[in-house]
Amino acid sequence: MFREQVEIKNNKISITISCELRTLGSEPKVIYDKSRIDDLIEEKYRSKISLEQEPEYEIGNFIKSKMKQSGTWIFKIRQTRKKVSTPTTKNDTLTKKQ
Repeated sequence: MFREQVEIKNNKISITISCELRTLGSEPKVIYDKSRIDDLIEEKYRSKISLEQEPEYEIGNFIKSKMKQSGTWIFKIRQTRKKVSTPTTKNDTLTKKQ
């Protein structure tokens, strides 16, 4: 019913969902469940992304206000910074002789 296309490039994940408009009244009206978007993202990226853009409307196979037959979600992949370890020096403590 719905075509799901995932594309990764330039530190961005683009997910495009589309469907055909229903042609017969006997066909069921279907709306895309937005919670399925998370399942399309690879596990290794899930903790490293932030949503940049999402459609303002629902995706479905029928005509209604605030509904279209395709939409795109864009996520930005956050780069993890490697921690640079600085060399630590051991502090010498002076002991007082009695």
